[in-house]
Amino acid sequence: MSFNKHLVSTGGTHVLVFIFSLGMSILNARLLGPEGVGVFALLVLLKTLSVRITDLGFGRAFRYYSSNGEIDYYTLKKIVFNVGVVIGIVVVFIGLLLKIAPIGVWNDIDWKVYIVFMPTPFLFVLVMYLRHLLHGQLQIPFINISEILERLLYILLFILFVWYLEMGLVGVSLALSVSTLFLLLQLLRYAQKFNPPSKKSEFSLKTGALIKKLWGYGQWSYYSGFVEYIFMNFPILFLKSTAGSFAQVGFFSKAQGLANYPRIIAVPISGLLFSYNAGSDKNKANIRTEVVCRFSFWAVTILFVTLAFFIKPIIILLYGEAFLPAARVFFFLYPSIVFYIQSLYLSSDIAARGLNKETFTIRLRSLPFILVAAYFLITHYEIIGAAIAISLSFTTLWVQYALKYFSLSGSGFAKILFLKKNDFKLVADLVKNRDRKNIPPKKL
Repeated sequence: MSFNKHLVSTGGTHVLVFIFSLGMSILNARLLGPEGVGVFALLVLLKTLSVRITDLGFGRAFRYYSSNGEIDYYTLKKIVFNVGVVIGIVVVFIGLLLKIAPIGVWNDIDWKVYIVFMPTPFLFVLVMYLRHLLHGQLQIPFINISEILERLLYILLFILFVWYLEMGLVGVSLALSVSTLFLLLQLLRYAQKFNPPSKKSEFSLKTGALIKKLWGYGQWSYYSGFVEYIFMNFPILFLKSTAGSFAQVGFFSKAQGLANYPRIIAVPISGLLFSYNAGSDKNKANIRTEVVCRFSFWAVTILFVTLAFFIKPIIILLYGEAFLPAARVFFFLYPSIVFYIQSLYLSSDIAARGLNKETFTIRLRSLPFILVAAYFLITHYEIIGAAIAISLSFTTLWVQYALKYFSLSGSGFAKILFLKKNDFKLVADLVKNRDRKNIPPKKL
């Protein structure tokens, strides 16, 4: 299947994911209230933080080497499971440490809710690694199905445990853990049945040498991903630490959630872009990246302006009047979403060229400025300051990613921002990729 067909399939799938996510967001708000939503948001942040600390870049490396064929699929599959189990155990350990750490973020979450949630990050590590492995093999239709199933299962289990059985936040944690377990079993079964032609390019290397090779590529994704987590989530974590209110986190979470819905489609598209660009020549990669950037910029802008115009009635309709404080936060989040998505596509293009270190360097040199700005903004303006801080973070990153991409591709801002007359034709006729080339990774 060609890139354009996979792109349409992925986009269509994540329209359904958006619908499910919106339904889940409404249920969360109506059944849990602002404080419950705040706890839920912090549990999700805990899962991603624990994985960011322990991933070591293996996820991106699994996708990269699975995509370019340099390491045999069957060897990668064994490493995925072994590394995933070890890292999953460490994730749980770190999660427990964060619960008792004196940082004022997760300390006051009920222990019962916390413990029932703990299997989720362990299982999520394996789910994430298996998806990377299969995505590199361009098993896009199956990945799309698994993402739909993930949301659907969680909604059904949430309704069962939280609404019908009235288990409250314990039910939320249980729904997350059980749905992730079912998803993992589905992925394991497919990965075991999937049988691509075997290659022997790296098959003779010992496991230790292969893990070292994976780390050699993935380490920069790891550093970069960890710094990105700070960019994305430091404002909300600092807000909780200073305000000490789950409700404030709940308001911010709902405003950010509405602004972030385009990410539901953007994240898998960036992964698709990476998988194709890692095995394609420079010109085709440039065309893909620039067309996707242009369309995303205008699609997100139009969507955001429309939502902003009706934001108060939308919040009342979806979540209830209790969440109206989220409306004033929403307006300040536009740069955080439009420039985050563009940064996602540009950094995927850069990483697919074998330049993972560059994506990390860009994030790292921006970090001190962003942390200082976030500290002062949140201290003086609280929830509004948190929104401005996130927007400032991704505007800064976008400019730097764009400049790096331009130096590699010879493009300019016009090519990633302004639609061209033949863009719709380019999307319709986007180069088919059955002739993907296995391009060896560049030296880091």
